[in-house]
Amino acid sequence: MRLRNLPKLLALTFFLGLTHFSQTTAFGQCPENGGATVQGNGWEKGTTVRVFIDPAITGDARTATEQAFRNWNAASNSFANNSHVTYEFTTTRPTSGVGNYLIVSPGSNLIDPESGSQVRAQTTYITDPNNGYTSYGGIRLDPSMTNYDAVLETMVHEIGHPMGLGHCTGSGCTPQSSVMTPVVVNPPTPANFNRAYGRSTIPTDCDNNRLQTVNYPACSPPIDSSCDFWDPNLCTCRGYSGGGGSGGGGDAGGGFDGGYCTPYYWVYMESWDGGKTWNIVDVSYAGCW
Repeated sequence: MRLRNLPKLLALTFFLGLTHFSQTTAFGQCPENGGATVQGNGWEKGTTVRVFIDPAITGDARTATEQAFRNWNAASNSFANNSHVTYEFTTTRPTSGVGNYLIVSPGSNLIDPESGSQVRAQTTYITDPNNGYTSYGGIRLDPSMTNYDAVLETMVHEIGHPMGLGHCTGSGCTPQSSVMTPVVVNPPTPANFNRAYGRSTIPTDCDNNRLQTVNYPACSPPIDSSCDFWDPNLCTCRGYSGGGGSGGGGDAGGGFDGGYCTPYYWVYMESWDGGKTWNIVDVSYAGCW
């Protein structure tokens, strides 16, 4: 452990040496039973999802919708939910059933099939029958909801469903512990749809932890691989030992002569609150030799 003094901030940095683990974890405050359920596989890791927002959604509602997708993009890295899913906006309406996409459009008189009540947003999505990953879907917003904060809260919640998250209904669930905590609009009429409830507008530690643990875990390198730089989050190799062919009179690559690929990783963690909570700041594979 080493201590670093920064202006007005005290940071503790903790280094774990050769640490064996099966996944990186989103560290932070997550109340017991405060996370959403995982109900599906979500988008395949590393998927680029095209997002088409209907031109009928304008003003603050459109701005908030765009920001909601940006907030999910910001949480896709290895230190959050590890999905590496990227949402890209498009002005061309996707062809139905072709590629990975979400269409956001207005919709009136939306009904929750479970409660039978009118709701301000509704999400549907289709999964690939071969692997269970989300293929494409749509989010409909009641046009009477135009308040920026209300739309942002709602959209961040709805985007979580195609990621594989169900609702957060445990005893520890609060609007702050998970973006998937349901809010009760009472009475459920358009006149009340513009209310914001203080629900988190970015995926929380609980949300990221659930997704990374179930849908987007890190992975170990192949056994007896010649990989020198294994990325445990993308599950890809960025360089191999030897194996280069000879050309122009040069010697052939030395190849990989039966060495060993360790199941260990270098893990660096940092705390900004005196060691109460820790965040992973770097993870790298220890390599093969």
